[in-house]
Amino acid sequence: MLRALLIGASLAAVSVLPAAASGLATPPPSPIQPKLEAKVSARTISLTYENGARVHVLFQPHRYTRTDALMDDFARAFHQADSVHVMDIYAASEPPIEGVTAEALTRRIADFGHRGAHYVGTMDRGVESVVAAAGPGDAILTLGAGSVSQAGEKILERLRSGN
Repeated sequence: MLRALLIGASLAAVSVLPAAASGLATPPPSPIQPKLEAKVSARTISLTYENGARVHVLFQPHRYTRTDALMDDFARAFHQADSVHVMDIYAASEPPIEGVTAEALTRRIADFGHRGAHYVGTMDRGVESVVAAAGPGDAILTLGAGSVSQAGEKILERLRSGN
């Protein structure tokens, strides 16, 4: 039996993967506003898990220009989560912007009062970090665009193997 619930979201859609030993079911995607995605998703999940379970987020910011424009919005968006693990920005062929990095976003999240903000860089380190943070009954939420969409399967593999 899996020890955590995995929820994946892209900037365009949300899907829920229930943690059940009998298999996984994915409902049809639901569109949501990208700017509010992280805040709405984490709030929804935290309300769902009022039984004391914790919520852990693996987040990959999308584009340097978007991260720059929404830095403070993103920094405030994760307060409903117990931990947030920030991957490197998915550039989508944009050139980097000086000072706009996942490390800077992670510091900003911490500056806004979040005590569980972690810069993880790569997906593999992110998967390792978020799985290590999750306990029995907790929820893991993947958010962003780009390669983070592949993290769900890796997280499930780690949860199934007990590592």
